[in-house]
Amino acid sequence: MQPAPLTAAQQELYDWIVEFLNDHGHAPSIRQMMEAMGLRSPAPIQSRLRYLQKKGWIQWQPGRARTLQLKTAPATGIPVLGMVFAG
Repeated sequence: MQPAPLTAAQQELYDWIVEFLNDHGHAPSIRQMMEAMGLRSPAPIQSRLRYLQKKGWIQWQPGRARTLQLKTAPATGIPVLGMVFAG
């Protein structure tokens, strides 16, 4: 089952989280997400995280540090759009 589509702001945060997890091997803090998104308040980050969870993209326990986990593996590689016949 595919997760629900994301808004631009949710997608931006999700993409950043995926990159952070790949680079660091652990979940980012709310403050790190705020800084990366250029925000001064945790409220928009928490709202986006709630929607990411509701839409099936992440698991997250509000109020607990670094509990964020991806529920779906992000697509990697290059999609194949057709066939090439080699002679």
